[in-house]
Amino acid sequence: MSSISFFNPQFFFALAFIVLIVLIHFLKRPRTISLNFSTLRFFTQNAVIQRKTRNLRKLLQLLTRCAIAAVIIALFARPFNSSEPLNKLHYPQTPVYLWVDPTLSMDYTDGPMSIGQLSHSIIDSLHKLIPNVSKLFIFDHESRNFVLKEKSTQFISSHSPSDLENALEQIKNTNFEVNPFLIILSDFQVPLKSALEKGVSALDKRITVVCIPVTPDKPWNYSLSGAEIRTQNNITVSTFVKAQGKSLKKGELIAETGRMRIGRVQVQISENEGKPVEITSSFSSGNLMGKMSLKSQDPLIFDNQAYFVQQASGSRRVVIVGDKTRCKPIAFALNASTKDYWGPVILKDGTEITFDDLDSADLIILNELKSPSYALNAFLSDPATVRKPVIFACAVDKNEKNAILVESLNSSNHHTVHEYKTPLSPVLPDTTSQLWQHFPKIRSEDVAIYRRCSGIEGEVLLRLTDGSPLLIKTSDKSGRSWLILTTPLGVTDANNLSETGFFVPMIDRICRYVLSINKLTGESYVAGKLYRNPFFGSGSDMTIFDDQSKLIKIVHKNQPFFHYEKPGIYKIVPAGQPSFFLAVQPDSSESVLEYSLPDTDRYPNIIVKSKENFLEAVSNRGQTLLNNLIWVILASLILAELLLWERK
Repeated sequence: MSSISFFNPQFFFALAFIVLIVLIHFLKRPRTISLNFSTLRFFTQNAVIQRKTRNLRKLLQLLTRCAIAAVIIALFARPFNSSEPLNKLHYPQTPVYLWVDPTLSMDYTDGPMSIGQLSHSIIDSLHKLIPNVSKLFIFDHESRNFVLKEKSTQFISSHSPSDLENALEQIKNTNFEVNPFLIILSDFQVPLKSALEKGVSALDKRITVVCIPVTPDKPWNYSLSGAEIRTQNNITVSTFVKAQGKSLKKGELIAETGRMRIGRVQVQISENEGKPVEITSSFSSGNLMGKMSLKSQDPLIFDNQAYFVQQASGSRRVVIVGDKTRCKPIAFALNASTKDYWGPVILKDGTEITFDDLDSADLIILNELKSPSYALNAFLSDPATVRKPVIFACAVDKNEKNAILVESLNSSNHHTVHEYKTPLSPVLPDTTSQLWQHFPKIRSEDVAIYRRCSGIEGEVLLRLTDGSPLLIKTSDKSGRSWLILTTPLGVTDANNLSETGFFVPMIDRICRYVLSINKLTGESYVAGKLYRNPFFGSGSDMTIFDDQSKLIKIVHKNQPFFHYEKPGIYKIVPAGQPSFFLAVQPDSSESVLEYSLPDTDRYPNIIVKSKENFLEAVSNRGQTLLNNLIWVILASLILAELLLWERK
């Protein structure tokens, strides 16, 4: 149901002018002359009727002129339909807050301008349509505050995560005399939707949130994800190339170290598919770090580069968390496998593991973990932590719930322990793949599995003789790669794995495998994300340089967190310790072309408008019919006034 309101109701004080019209009407009345003798015999019946008609016409003229004055005053008061929320944008005292998504996906350019710059163009158009006295504020992503919009601005993207939560928090803590508007311009990738709905649920319901999606019509993108370098006889660099929305037909992948190009290869990828691509070169250099670049026409180019650094040829540090006595066979197996590849191998009880242990580990093995420490809980639940690979061996006690799986993997809580009177054995899917090559036979009869855990989802890599899973590959909500064994490792009565010749090669192979898939599917460091200072509280500052030895920043010893502002190769120099290089990648989640708008049924104070409909609604003010009606009434009253004029 529509209702009429006025932007300038104070103009109705001018209705007092109608009193003046009435006074003039009565003051202009002709003087009444009294006669002492009867004059009725001199007046015909027509004369009496004409006098009554003239008096009626004058009364109608008075009412018409009063109505004309009232309609003109109503026009100056600017009527509007208050049932349409966007009409309130024209109220001079309405505060309007603007937030433009600064993330990398807003650099998408498949036309004359990026969708980020298109958002600023929409804001400029809005600025011209609403009154100059309106309070129009735009969120400044550097100062993290709303500032008064004064002039046109250029869109600048950032590698930092979305700061929508900061904007919503500021509006939440501000007192308003007039109900405000928050206008959000974004491509609305899936993570933004959940952040918006969570923030809006805590806002005052009087705040109207207008969402204007600038999502591309037919989005497509080519991207690189992660990069690594291997050196044996030759140099081999590899990355994962993906084509979304459109096939890649004539792409060129180039590998560079320093300013030297070491190889190139032509790439073809089918639509919505991806594959690892390698470049092998005989080029010999001591500078084994650089980048891989994809050369192709692409609307989103920030993800066309991936950086690599040769890891130290030394051993890989492994932290095994669980009962120290039960976990000793795991440590012995790693120490007995490939010489100098694993080490040091550290055993830690679940309650004594620290942040330093986790930060320094290349691989984490959790065996029958029942009571993790605060540091381990924070590590597993924090999406900003480095994506270290994890191997988890389930506990199979009847009262054990394997709560870590539920919390970290969003797994169901229906984990059932199966016990076998006749033990089962592992059955390899093959002996030629990367994971199982060179194993002597498919089935290992000397291994006996008496108990296992079920109810875990993921890709099965190894099964038992009854077809049930023994080894499962999955990933958690933070992107870490997990290998899950459905039976414990080490000293246990649930199996005899540690007593067989299958144990040492299996441990070595699954540890190598989880390291390799972590390099291909997730970057160790991502630009813009927070990381815990590994030297926090140790008494050492950390100086960060780029690959050209230019000082970037100093992370002080009392600074718990820090971040890398841009992708690239960085040199880390801890005070009093050896320096090292690391590669920082762009955020691959910004490359995912999946969009989702907020639920307006669940959150009624959210309005979703396309950019065209939004500007049209603001331009028309939702009052075209109302204005036309008033002008028709005014014209009709003026015409009535003309018809009521007395003809002489």
